Parts: sequence; structure tokens; C-alpha cells
Amino acid sequence: MVCHHLIPHPNEFTNQLTANFYVDNLCTGVSDSDKSMFELFRHCSMNLHSWATNDNQLRDQILAESRDMSQKISILGTDWNQYSDQIGIRRVSTKSGFSLHTILAVMGLFFKVCGFFTPLNIRAKILFQTAQAKTVKWDNIIPKNLHEEWTEIRSDLQQALFLKFDHFISDQHDAEKIFELHIFADASKNTIAAIAYICVINCDFTDLSIHFLLSRA
Repeated sequence: MVCHHLIPHPNEFTNQLTANFYVDNLCTGVSDSDKSMFELFRHCSMNLHSWATNDNQLRDQILAESRDMSQKISILGTDWNQYSDQIGIRRVSTKSGFSLHTILAVMGLFFKVCGFFTPLNIRAKILFQTAQAKTVKWDNIIPKNLHEEWTEIRSDLQQALFLKFDHFISDQHDAEKIFELHIFADASKNTIAAIAYICVINCDFTDLSIHFLLSRA
């Protein structure tokens, strides 16, 4: 339905918008505070609500009844603070216990689209596989020799609830910067993993910054 209304009114945002709808939520970004995106939806008689942005100037231009002024907004299971422009995980209490059911429930809390917590969560996955190999049933207690390891992993995951990541990396249209994509991969007998970083370099090579982008395992 969205594509049906947007495609007849092509502009610089049309392709970007049609590719960034998730069910009934739009999650996208632009490099400036141009209001053309809002005008496009109005032209299609689709006045969307709950707009949120990290740009203070643009936020002030959005009608009050169409804004989401919440500090933290959940996007694809990740918490985004639109004022500090940082993303993290919602703080919840991880379940205690030593059953496969409990381990899987805790792992599920830390599954995020970008894989921020892969280095921690992969340890839980390997422990889960180890317990499964010992034919532990779903609600039974895992072997005692795994209790200490799981307690340590759960404690580390609990601490990860306080981690925050900057949402903004750099303006891709900045002619004074060079962007490099660095990808690393490795494997063991238990798993295979990959991680990607964006390296932002000034054209005069006086400054360099490296930013986490994505990981999978």
C-alpha cells in the first residue's frame, strides 16, 4: 500500500522510504533537515505520526501532535535515545536458574539486529550447545560443571545492559573524509564469526576514527 502511493510521486526519498518500512514503522535517515519527506507523505494523504529525530531543528518543525517526545524509543528491539543519539538495550532483569529454558530466554534478550553483544552472546550459545549435547531436557538443570560458567556469562550480560553506542558515525557526503570498510572473520570447531568496522579518515590523514558497524556469529 505504501509503495502504491509513493512510487507515482518519485523524489530523492522514494526508494529510500519504500526500502525502510518495517511493518507499520519507518526507520531511515537523511543528511540534512529538509522537510521534503514530510511533504511527500502529505501529498499522498498519509500523515504519519510519532515522528522522532536526532535533529533539534527538524524536531521543532514537526507538529506537536505528530511528534514522539519520548526520550527512549524502541526500534527493531533496540532502544534509541533521540536526544543523545545513542542506542543500547532495554534494561531488564536477566532470569536466574540453570535450565536450557532459562539460558535461551536470556540469550533472546541480547539478540540485536547489529550484533552489538555477539562477543558475549556467543559464549552463551556454545554453553547451550554443550548442555544440549549432554541430552539435557528443556526444563532440567544443566550439569553442575556448567553452573559456574553460566553464572559468569549471565553476570557479563547483565553488565552489558549499561553499554551505549553512538548512532551517528559520519556524514557520508563529507568530501573531506575517506571511508573504509574493514571486515574480520574467524572460526573454531564451535562457531564462526565475522565483524565489520567503518574507518573514517580525514583526507589530509590528520585524524582517524574506527566505529563498530555489524557482527554475526
